[in-house]
Amino acid sequence: MAKYHINPETGNPGVCNAKVKCRFGDLEADHYISKEAAREAFEKRMEETAAPDKHFEERTSALRASLVTPSDIDYDAIAHELDWINQWEHPWTDAEKRNLGIVERISDLIAKDEFTAADEEKVQKLIEALEPAVVKQNRSGSWSSKDPDADNWRARDRMLHDLSKDLLKRRQSYALTFEPTADVQTNSGLIGLQDAQEAFLKHMNHPEYYAREGHSYMGDVEGHYQEAISRVVRGDSANPYVDNEGDRSLMPEADRIFNAMHPDNTVSSNLGNNQLYMAAVFPVNELKTEMERVGIDGVSVSTLDNGREQGNVYTVVTPDGSTRSFAVYEHRNTDSIIINGKAGWDGNDLPYAGETKEEFYAEFEPEDRKRAAQALTFYMAAAQKGTLEEDAELVRKATRRDWAAILDNSIAGFKEWRQSKVTDTYIAPEQENEEDILKRLDF
Repeated sequence: MAKYHINPETGNPGVCNAKVKCRFGDLEADHYISKEAAREAFEKRMEETAAPDKHFEERTSALRASLVTPSDIDYDAIAHELDWINQWEHPWTDAEKRNLGIVERISDLIAKDEFTAADEEKVQKLIEALEPAVVKQNRSGSWSSKDPDADNWRARDRMLHDLSKDLLKRRQSYALTFEPTADVQTNSGLIGLQDAQEAFLKHMNHPEYYAREGHSYMGDVEGHYQEAISRVVRGDSANPYVDNEGDRSLMPEADRIFNAMHPDNTVSSNLGNNQLYMAAVFPVNELKTEMERVGIDGVSVSTLDNGREQGNVYTVVTPDGSTRSFAVYEHRNTDSIIINGKAGWDGNDLPYAGETKEEFYAEFEPEDRKRAAQALTFYMAAAQKGTLEEDAELVRKATRRDWAAILDNSIAGFKEWRQSKVTDTYIAPEQENEEDILKRLDF
């Protein structure tokens, strides 16, 4: 069968009589079964040569149309990666062109109705086959908006790598299933709990700065909220595939809200590591256990909103008809669980015992929810009996985490330095007396 090639100087097709080598290109890749096929291939090649970036931008735009579903979530990882790929100011490199082809093959595989273990293995191998991204060191040695290389985080080659991994993460996440929960988790001793839970989620998912743009932090997750709380209490496992904040967009909405409050969640977020759990799950889990054990009821719940300190306020009535309120929230700097409070709280100002953030009743490690529940239960029970000490006395006796021990264990050499240069037991500078200062200065 005759084969045709194109003379690149004239653009005209002709019959090729070469047997071993043709000066107009490879005998297979650059030769065609008809004049029409040869001319069409040549025109396409010329179009790509004349506007190479436009061709690849069209391909990434096609990927965006097929892969991105409209949503009110404020950040869609896959949409942003595709946008950055198109917006990168530099011409497409050969490595980036090959990587785009791999991404397109991954896209085809994850689109299958039945995504098998064999398909997942193929995708993993394709990701491993990606041409390595070029890692550039910022000239200043650290991030700076004035550094010419400061925007390398959005370089096209990096985004192609991120996109391929996120496509797999999303397919894996959407394949996860769970058993429906039977009942909504409640705590009969708490009055107004569900309203407080809903108010907290509304504040966190639809803050004013998102609402103005018609966005939300997690999307339309409200319908899955109570079931997600029940799943956490039941002990369901967190999504094993996600590992950063942007990954929230790679999960279905039911898993998005579930993982946001899961204690083993590895996705950091503007919800903090513990805030949503403490507001939504803690009252029907650890606190419920302690309240039922002691027999407390008649506790009113409202929402605490102090900027970065978010949580619940639990209010009880004392024997003389007055109230004691207890605020439970995550410390804005240390992530500790804080129990604060105020006698006769009017619901308007902050229910805090003192004027500074260091004045509170008790401080616990972020994961020490059981002990926090026990302490809160004690405060509420004692207040209902009229035996709880005054705010100032509770602040004076406050239990606090041992930050000297924490730093000893987390910073190599700190303990030895502290013991030789400071004191064996840490004393804050504002609490030092003259003897402490002299000892620290090693006179």
